[in-house]
Amino acid sequence: QLTPYEGLKAITINAAYQHKQEDLKGSIKVGKLADFVILGENPLTVDSDKIKDIPVLETIKEGKTIYKKGK
Repeated sequence: QLTPYEGLKAITINAAYQHKQEDLKGSIKVGKLADFVILGENPLTVDSDKIKDIPVLETIKEGKTIYKKGK
């Protein structure tokens, strides 16, 4: 079983490293692709059983909003 932090790293920075793309993806940094989501709650602080219920408020791909809740 992973902690929420380990799970986030597994699908972000660690996945980018596995694909040799850590210079382009995996973390938020100037010059990297801006692909990320804005969540309704912090997955690192909510009860781990509730992570699956956290709403996605916005999805940004390559710096552009492709989904925004309520729009």
